[in-house]
Amino acid sequence: MFTAIWITLLTIGGVTEVVALIRKDQGDTLSEHVWKWLRVGDARSTPVTWVSRALVAMACVWLAGHFSMGWWS
Repeated sequence: MFTAIWITLLTIGGVTEVVALIRKDQGDTLSEHVWKWLRVGDARSTPVTWVSRALVAMACVWLAGHFSMGWWS
């Protein structure tokens, strides 16, 4: 049951991302949304921006270890 839900969610996300990459419109991929939220390349960075970036980086490190080696399961 839960595997089917994960496969469905990943498929929907994957198809959405592929369509966004093919269309090449500005700001339609997930990465571009995250970059906008975190103000990547913006000179107006604030302490909140840096904390948000650090939290995203920590989440990515956790996901990489969890998915690739089963750490923190």
